Amino acid sequence: MTEKLYDKDSELFSFSAEVISSEKHENGYITVLNRTAFFPEGGGQYADTGTIDGIPVFDVQIKDGIIYHFTESPLIKNKTVDCVLDKEKRFRNMQNHSGEHIISGLIHSLYGYDNVGFHLGTDVTLDFNGILSIKQLREVEKKANDCVYENLPVKAFYPTNEELKSIDYRSKLDLKDNIRIVKIGDIDTCACCAPHVKNTGEIGIIKIVDFEKYKSGMRIYIKCGSDALNLFNTYLDNISDISSLLRVKREETAAASKKIYENNSALKRKLGEIKLLNALKVIEDAEYVRGNRVLFLDDAENGDMIKVANASKEKTGGITVILSGNDKDGYRYILYSNNEEINLKIKSINFALNGKGGGSRGMMQGSFNETKEKIEEFFGDFTL
Repeated sequence: MTEKLYDKDSELFSFSAEVISSEKHENGYITVLNRTAFFPEGGGQYADTGTIDGIPVFDVQIKDGIIYHFTESPLIKNKTVDCVLDKEKRFRNMQNHSGEHIISGLIHSLYGYDNVGFHLGTDVTLDFNGILSIKQLREVEKKANDCVYENLPVKAFYPTNEELKSIDYRSKLDLKDNIRIVKIGDIDTCACCAPHVKNTGEIGIIKIVDFEKYKSGMRIYIKCGSDALNLFNTYLDNISDISSLLRVKREETAAASKKIYENNSALKRKLGEIKLLNALKVIEDAEYVRGNRVLFLDDAENGDMIKVANASKEKTGGITVILSGNDKDGYRYILYSNNEEINLKIKSINFALNGKGGGSRGMMQGSFNETKEKIEEFFGDFTL
């Protein structure tokens, strides 16, 4: 059994230990120490990293009470070694994990929902078996940060089985023995094996940054402490760039962006109307053709493509082919023919031009994933 130093002091970032074994592994070496402050992967949280006698530790796992350190090089058995954790990474994990406990505890006490999933990686996600409104999430976030301001004590301990009977605690697993409890003031009591901050003030800001429906409940994304600060700075840099481009104050960027969007939408509609009129004019001035007519329209809506196809049907003996798109993304099509045998030919047309779609009564809609040149070449020779 490896002595877990992180249980005694979560902020122990360097320590000495004796090497019990260091054996070759397919990805390097597996090293066992008599004691360690490296937290192994578990409870939704990935493992600590750092060094043992200067040798990088890239993963830590636990099995049957023994903690295994995955190192890039071997270590000498029975040697006393100096170990150093990646302090920034560890503290970042503690901030986010303690913040998660506060949010989960508040949601449980306020709304009765349980945390049924947790992952602490690049993103920090919390899964609940119920759905909260934006207003309710804001209330939880406000109360969570109040807990930070109050600088509540965070206590981790192993109660006896007898003591455990009198403790009301949260747990995602049906644990039986050697249960470690993490208690945050009177806000939350939860079974947990991970290191936590010693006081809630160390967490810094707790921010709910996103949420979505997940299975029968919801998934919440959070950032705490340094992660929240880094995210805020990223948002601020982006808003500052937008502010500079639009030449407005940062707090006015949303309104200015909305105005530009509305203006662009109006211009796009106007341009679409002009393009439609031009296309209809081309058809109006066109001579009757016995074969197929192929016409490409820029950024046309399906409704406008149908209008052009209808205008062309009396001047086209074969198939009217109206398309909109590009060689990279493909082309949407409207096919029209007075000869309803087109219904029987659409499968072969789609096969030849890597397309999909269909229709009835001589009108077909779909898309081709081919080049403009290939489409023109195909319909130049195709007959019903």
